[in-house]
Amino acid sequence: MPRVTELVIHIVDDERIVRDSLATVFKGLGYDIRTYSGADEFLDNVRYDGPGCMLLDLVMRGKGGLQLLSELSVRGIDIPVIAMTGHSDVPVAVKAMRLGAVNFIEKPFGRQAIVDAVNACIDRAKEIWARRQLRESFQARLNALTDREREILNLMVDGKSSKAIGLELGISYRTVEAHRRNILGKFGISSVFELARQFHEAIPDGDGPAGARSPV
Repeated sequence: MPRVTELVIHIVDDERIVRDSLATVFKGLGYDIRTYSGADEFLDNVRYDGPGCMLLDLVMRGKGGLQLLSELSVRGIDIPVIAMTGHSDVPVAVKAMRLGAVNFIEKPFGRQAIVDAVNACIDRAKEIWARRQLRESFQARLNALTDREREILNLMVDGKSSKAIGLELGISYRTVEAHRRNILGKFGISSVFELARQFHEAIPDGDGPAGARSPV
């Protein structure tokens, strides 16, 4: 059966019967599946190598689902998480939502309910992965700049003209223009407008131009 999406579904649950049941459902739909018996096994073995979402049991032996949610943020693993919880665990689910879970579903749940929850995450997962790829691509090109070029890049995306940059840095207009051409060439684009657009898409909100020195 052809794969319905490049999405990887990470199933984290300490009950083998639950993992196997969910894996059977989603394999049958053509998804890539990776299963983990707990938070530590996930953290020790996860490969963040493509768009994905997680089905996470919140109440597990050992490290719980809430702890794993906190650890995902620390490690920069930004994938949509669907929290799975028993009827008595709704307060825990609320905490999970505050930690970034995008949805939660109560156990026991029907096949269609969990399939619908995953389907609702597909576009979001792909968008998150695309943004990550953009940031990594931007970082690679940024690493190719000299220190002076990075300094000028910050001022360029801040809307300053070559003349203003030269005055601020104490260098000639011609020198600024030469650096500007080099910067645009290394990014493979022809306009400062396009450079600024890519910059603001790649740098997380709130970092500002100075973030070009160390983007995420």
